[in-house]
Amino acid sequence: ALRKPNPFGGDLLWIEIGNPNPRKLHKAAKSSKEVKVYTYKNPELLLQDMRKENVHRSSEIEIYSLDAKFLDGLGEILERENQWTLSHNEGSLMITSGENTFEAELVTSHA
Repeated sequence: ALRKPNPFGGDLLWIEIGNPNPRKLHKAAKSSKEVKVYTYKNPELLLQDMRKENVHRSSEIEIYSLDAKFLDGLGEILERENQWTLSHNEGSLMITSGENTFEAELVTSHA
């Protein structure tokens, strides 16, 4: 988790990468003004789990999913040390590494 602390207590922003469990998201939503999840899995499964567990402010949690082909392409060029240029523009994500460029749409889901 990446957290941006609020000087007055709690967090301004809590970011989860991967497939966090609903209890962790519940805790994040209770202590943070904003919660975002970036996942590589089907976001509908996470949304179903969040509904079952009654996650606090679940309708305000932003879930972004990345296409498996995009991630597979990045995985093929992944090295021990990487230099990437990342560009995010209106829901589109572009990563350039050397002569390779990968683009994907960030699919947004809400509970």
